[in-house]
Amino acid sequence: MKALLLTLTITLVGCASHSRAICNIYVDKQFSDGGEFQVKSVAEAIQIAEPGESICLKSGVYPEIELKGVDGGLIGITITSAPNHVAIIKNDDYRGAGVKLLHSRNIVIKNLFITGGMYGVYALGSSNLTLLNNTITDVGQEGIIVKAGDSDLILDNIAIRKNKISFTGNRNAQYGEGIYIGDGDGKAKGKLRNVTIDNNQIDKTLNEAIDIKQNTINATISDNTISNVSLLYNGAITIGTSSWLTQESHYVLRNNLIYRVDNRSGYRPYGIAIGHGNAIIENNTIIEESIEFVGICLFTTFTNQQSNVITLSKNHVLTQGTESMEHCTHGGTNQKNYGILIKN
Repeated sequence: MKALLLTLTITLVGCASHSRAICNIYVDKQFSDGGEFQVKSVAEAIQIAEPGESICLKSGVYPEIELKGVDGGLIGITITSAPNHVAIIKNDDYRGAGVKLLHSRNIVIKNLFITGGMYGVYALGSSNLTLLNNTITDVGQEGIIVKAGDSDLILDNIAIRKNKISFTGNRNAQYGEGIYIGDGDGKAKGKLRNVTIDNNQIDKTLNEAIDIKQNTINATISDNTISNVSLLYNGAITIGTSSWLTQESHYVLRNNLIYRVDNRSGYRPYGIAIGHGNAIIENNTIIEESIEFVGICLFTTFTNQQSNVITLSKNHVLTQGTESMEHCTHGGTNQKNYGILIKN
């Protein structure tokens, strides 16, 4: 279906009120006599937290939170704003990260307001992570970046849900992705498996809103609202468009809304770009007026012939450009490895 977009008005929901939570340890920069369950810094709280406990930050401006080698146990450790409080994690001059997770596991980060760092959340070599209902804005590069790194491990279960991400790439626009999963150079030994990205609102990014690299195995991207994407290349949602050979992977892209996408480098802008993996792309709504626009673009970078079947079903692309295109570009790789396109 083709149609000319005349008007589109969508009101993005503001910061959601924090749900009630049990707080085992409070962090309060202002306290004078905290008592048994109150400390001045997140670092102190992590030292005494037990698996299953919640660390609750009271309202205030806090420096970078770093977890290194922290294991939350089977139940996990949660770091969150306290109920009816807003904890702001702020860095200056686009340095550091709001939250840095290094070789940690079973951690929940939720209900935080993160701003001003190079990254909103930076995770390396970590697994069983949940990033929930955070607001991330005004960062130097990526809003959320999750990398496997050089370990030989398969890192399972990354859930990124109900976050609001905006104004990325303010220091290095080339790396201004909203959500970046995996390692882009093909040299990482580790792999990320079972990634869920859903119900996020991603607005005003200076590169891909969601970028999934080829060492990510099995990802579901659903019910996200993506708007005002200014691309350097690729698409608002990009899956595996590099040329290095990798494992069989499966992706589901479902019920996403994408609108207002341009490319500031002069290339054709894409709503969804994919160049690796077996994928089901269904019930997405993609809207952009430009005659140069391609709603769904299959790159020619499908190096694994066991992982190259793309099924399109019931997508709604409203554009003066092209709804979907096979072999639309090699993305600078000069590869000619075609995927198999199935339209239902």
